[in-house]
Amino acid sequence: VDSDKSGNQNRFILNSSGSENAATLTLIGYKGGRLQDQVNQDRAFVLSPYSFWNIGKSKASQKKKQQPVARLLGVFDGHAKFGEKVSEYVVRTLPPLLGNKLVNYIATDTQSDNRDASAMEARDRNIVKILHDTFVELDASAPAHLSGGCTASLVLQLDSQVYVANAGDSRSFVAVHFNSHAATDKDGGEQEAVTKIVFATREDKPHLGEEQ
Repeated sequence: VDSDKSGNQNRFILNSSGSENAATLTLIGYKGGRLQDQVNQDRAFVLSPYSFWNIGKSKASQKKKQQPVARLLGVFDGHAKFGEKVSEYVVRTLPPLLGNKLVNYIATDTQSDNRDASAMEARDRNIVKILHDTFVELDASAPAHLSGGCTASLVLQLDSQVYVANAGDSRSFVAVHFNSHAATDKDGGEQEAVTKIVFATREDKPHLGEEQ
């Protein structure tokens, strides 16, 4: 909380939302001037479950007896003037755009029940292409002409598979949490709960050779 000279308290600009199992939290980047004049250019979503199979009401996709366990998490950091307009556009447009592509792919996937390694690798390549195409379409259609843009860091879970895509210098981390249990550690005590980061995206910076 911030107080001005008259003693009035201004709520510090901190936005959050969530449920018992998921949450988002953003903090405005201070760019000078009055606190109440700062613009939050960050956007985020947690869709759990991500019921993409209801998008477009595809009969082919709804014929499947069991839909995959699906979750979608995204963080979008707007930058430059009007960057919040781009991040707002992306956060509203990406889930249905990606969902339509997933629905169309699953409707034509004749190997969806094949757990063979080669079939799963082919499925992974198709999902990666869908994510890539989604990013490219958003980049082309976003209102960047207003002067602005945003990063994107996205995590998609489909059953036991997790796909991560990012553009810009926002990062995603995949972590695994192990609860404490009765087994003893090397010192004879109960093993404590631990959280381990098992994967992290890189920050796409302009100085990287692949980005030039």
